[in-house]
Amino acid sequence: MTRTLALILVLFILTSVTYRAFAQEESLHTIEVEGVTYDIPYSTVKGKLVNAQVQWDARTVVFEFDPPANGINLQFPRDVIDDMGNINALLIMDDHGKFVSFEEEVNCDSRTISVGFENDVTKMSVIGSFLRSADEPKKDANLKLDVDGKPFKLPTFTDSRICDWRFVKEERKLEFTIENGTHLQVLTKNELIGRPYTVLVDGKSVDFNMINASDTSTYISTRYNNANTIQIIGTTAIPEFPISILVAAVGMISTLVLLQLKTRKI
Repeated sequence: MTRTLALILVLFILTSVTYRAFAQEESLHTIEVEGVTYDIPYSTVKGKLVNAQVQWDARTVVFEFDPPANGINLQFPRDVIDDMGNINALLIMDDHGKFVSFEEEVNCDSRTISVGFENDVTKMSVIGSFLRSADEPKKDANLKLDVDGKPFKLPTFTDSRICDWRFVKEERKLEFTIENGTHLQVLTKNELIGRPYTVLVDGKSVDFNMINASDTSTYISTRYNNANTIQIIGTTAIPEFPISILVAAVGMISTLVLLQLKTRKI
């Protein structure tokens, strides 16, 4: 029993020492963009953040570590870097040129990311499609998504700030989380969400206009005040099996039936 207690005590001490050695308290690093200074809260696993370098042409912010880091949690303003197309599609690359996965929490003002690396790194690149000084902040966006391997682009025009958005195939809807503004206009693809439509603003059905409706797409426009969420709900969505597959399946079945009939006649 005494040996067991001693072993537990030793393991506890080693665990505590290891935790203190590799987990650091939250710190602040500053970055200056167009004469405006931003505070970036962060904490690292090993290593220390010593510099954040803006690369305008590449729409990238490069974070440098000395000594090298094995992981980092950091929060940075969306005014500095963001993705204006696919809202949640930032990319992170280590110093070996390898893209790494990360966890993320997003609100209208900032992104908080948590990333771990397979090996210690001296640099980490955060890549977006919008960088404050390279592009004036845009509220119009060409939203991009992929459904069942098929890409879609949804031009969107608004004076609101789009904090987040998603397409829910099972519910046949586009959902936007927004801030401020008075109107939203989005080009929906009929193959993605078919007519007739319902538009909900903060859960309540509202009037809307359909502009330039065609067999393939429809512009949906709605107005609001002090809204937080907008949902565009259709009655049809992309089928589980594409039409081409269904047609091919029917053709194969028909061929088999004809072959069987011919065999019986023989």
